[in-house]
Amino acid sequence: MTPVLLQKLLVILQRCLVEVRNLSLAGHHEQVYELAESFHEIPSLIRHWDERAERELRCLLEDYQSKHPGSPYDYLAILDMSKADFQAMYCPPYPDPVSMA
Repeated sequence: MTPVLLQKLLVILQRCLVEVRNLSLAGHHEQVYELAESFHEIPSLIRHWDERAERELRCLLEDYQSKHPGSPYDYLAILDMSKADFQAMYCPPYPDPVSMA
């Protein structure tokens, strides 16, 4: 697993938790269940990453997104982003704290 892929999976999990929070506040408990059911395997897939895990992850994301096309996050798009696009969107450069002093 590449470092960028791991970063993508962490962003996907973070967005998932934000979606869980928002769905819970709105009382959409069935969708919260479906989101958790789809995404709870991701940490295990990360620990045992191989081609099978990558296929399984894609299936989990596709399944959830096909059931909930109005989801605020396009998890597959995050997964499929080029390295440059992902880093531009989710990994902006931070200022050097030494030069700011």
